[in-house]
Amino acid sequence: MTGEILCVGTELLLGDIINTNAAFLARELAALGISVYHQTVVGDNGNRLCEAVKLALSRSDLLVMTGGLGPTYDDITKETAAAALGKRLVWNQQAYDRMEAYFARTGRVMSENNRKQAMMPEGALVFQNENGTAPGAAVESDGKVIVLLPGPPSEMEPMFCDQVRPYLEGKTGQIFLSQTVHLFGIGESAAEEILRSWMEASKNPTVAPYAKTGEVLLRVTAAAPDRKQARKLLEPAVQEIQKRLGAYVYGVDVGTLQNAVVLAMKHRGLTVSTAESCTGGGVAKRITEVSGASAVLRAGICTYTNEMKTALLGVKEKTLKSYGAVSAQTALEMARGVKARTGSDIGVSVTGVAGPQPSEEKPVGLVFVSVSSPWHEQTMQLHLARGSGNERERVRCLAENHALYAVLQAAYPVKYGSIVDKYSSEFDIDRSLVLSIMKNESGFSETAVSYKNAVGLMQITPDTAAWIAEKINVSDYCLADPEVNIRFSCWYLRYLCCNFGSVETAVAAYNAGEGNVKKWLEDARYSADGKELSAIPFGETEKYVVNVMSAYNIYNKLY
Repeated sequence: MTGEILCVGTELLLGDIINTNAAFLARELAALGISVYHQTVVGDNGNRLCEAVKLALSRSDLLVMTGGLGPTYDDITKETAAAALGKRLVWNQQAYDRMEAYFARTGRVMSENNRKQAMMPEGALVFQNENGTAPGAAVESDGKVIVLLPGPPSEMEPMFCDQVRPYLEGKTGQIFLSQTVHLFGIGESAAEEILRSWMEASKNPTVAPYAKTGEVLLRVTAAAPDRKQARKLLEPAVQEIQKRLGAYVYGVDVGTLQNAVVLAMKHRGLTVSTAESCTGGGVAKRITEVSGASAVLRAGICTYTNEMKTALLGVKEKTLKSYGAVSAQTALEMARGVKARTGSDIGVSVTGVAGPQPSEEKPVGLVFVSVSSPWHEQTMQLHLARGSGNERERVRCLAENHALYAVLQAAYPVKYGSIVDKYSSEFDIDRSLVLSIMKNESGFSETAVSYKNAVGLMQITPDTAAWIAEKINVSDYCLADPEVNIRFSCWYLRYLCCNFGSVETAVAAYNAGEGNVKKWLEDARYSADGKELSAIPFGETEKYVVNVMSAYNIYNKLY
């Protein structure tokens, strides 16, 4: 099916309103497997609108129109669409009743001209508007379809998602299911280069990259007769992307960076406070955009002057004098200060030069982001300008992104990511499982040693290490070396997963030992089928499995 988008409104032509509807519809139609070859914007002029509709129908199977469904004289979209298909407008009582209910609910009086909105093309399928007065409609004639949608995005988008998308899925004869993989720290072209050969070979699902400021989205879409089959196609595709781009993936279907931050922080029961200079409170603002942020954000402190950095955050005057406000040293003291003074688990700071002019003889775009927690500290020096005029807002947005990502990493650290990626790939084990075990075993401490003499990041005992070394033909190794520790663990996890066939059972064996788990599986008290555990007699192991699987699920969603 070929589609076309026609947006109506003189305000769009004049640039008074940004046409976000076209971008939204283009993405949605592509996800439905509908090829969109043309997009058009027409003002509120009957003759030109009529010409545009006729042209669209001459070259496309589907025409989606937005705007011009209001009650005023210049709202002529329905009339034009009906005439193009040889349809007359007829009264729709249900649409009128819905409008009456909407006005009553909002405490407003319905004007007489609103009656016009209840007139619909003959034979149309009416889409009710739950967020406004103008109903939408789908009109069919001689193999052509016109979909009419209201102009305001707050009305159009939910109407499309809730009512139009299922209608169009019925037209295509397939269900289209999508997931979005969120990337940070890599550009669209670089991500596409890594995935290109796989993307070209994959016809179903398809992968469509989209660039945002400082981020990349990969929309993975599968087509199938039903949702169950679509999910079966989606899952390995998303896993393949995570495998190839794991170091840059910060979430799957998490919405935004700030959504991912709040999700991770709430799950771990952590709080954060922000200390900002050049971003002017933007980091705190973005966190508060997310529902439930009150459980996460304790305070946001904006300190533009050196005096306030000292008075409110405890930044040393000596530090400011020696290094300046825009420096790694100041950023770290800001993060530590806001954490200490607000009692937060994590403090994050931003200081830099957003522009338009240099400051402290430091260039526009130089930004320092620091994050501080009892288990994780990091300070980044960033160069965010492109040298193309006034970049103030872009620099601020990118700085906010980096600060949010730093908080996310502090909440769910991905330390030793390159080593984890290397050996999880070599031994075909889920990197999220490796990270979740590392987090629970050592808290990402390479020097950790348990009372049972288990060593390093993954807490491997010398006896187990010796057995693994023999299996993989390694004679000379240091178990305290992070690369050796992670390599051995990845092999061992693969061994356990293959032996037991279940991730949860493999995790139990990692903690309690292979022999104990085999005994439990043979005991009807703990296993009904001899394959999976229904109960775990060791309290420590039971708690361990719960904690690891909880972290595993979060890591899978976030990374």
